[in-house]
Amino acid sequence: MAHKVTERRQRNEVARSRLLDAARQLFMRQGYAVTTMAQVVRLAGTSIGNCYFYFPGKEALLRGVVVDFAQRIAREIDAAAAAAPPGPAQLAIALARGVEIALEQKELARVLLVETRQPELRSLVLEYFAARLPGFLDEGGLTNLSAERRWVVLAYQGSVFQLLESVVTGELQEDARTLARFLIRWNLQALGLTPEAVEQGLAALDTTSGPVDTADERPAF
Repeated sequence: MAHKVTERRQRNEVARSRLLDAARQLFMRQGYAVTTMAQVVRLAGTSIGNCYFYFPGKEALLRGVVVDFAQRIAREIDAAAAAAPPGPAQLAIALARGVEIALEQKELARVLLVETRQPELRSLVLEYFAARLPGFLDEGGLTNLSAERRWVVLAYQGSVFQLLESVVTGELQEDARTLARFLIRWNLQALGLTPEAVEQGLAALDTTSGPVDTADERPAF
């Protein structure tokens, strides 16, 4: 019996994943507004009844895509942060990795952050990152704020998401490296870190082997 339950659960997970993959492709290719449930079902190779078993409507599909996107970025941030010492280096590497992953899927980020304009989904994405920032600050001994902590988190994440939106809409023409360096410098300075600590954070990117690389010169911001 347990074996059958496990097999059923696995089949359900595969079916759900196929629907989310189909929805993600269509949202990126043609936008959320014009995508229909029938198109998602056809691309996923399943039936409309099966689709509605997992997702009662297109908004539920969008939410599923948003959660998957946020969870992937969160996993990448956690993995990058785990390899860095607590403090400026950890904050810098975590932020740079988040920016990099978001811009690797620029079309999806555009749909989720800009096109749909659903505040509850934006808040959902933000919460994945807001939940991590206080831990990074505490581990690194970077702030002893109490009542103002929520303000710090919101301001930090707000700057990141505002600039990401500007890039995915084409308002800014910057690559992930340049954007990450600016955000690292901006946010570490806003936290009250010394110039030496800010440079320590930026220097940590030079020692990572990931795609986000740094130049010797400071970005012209």
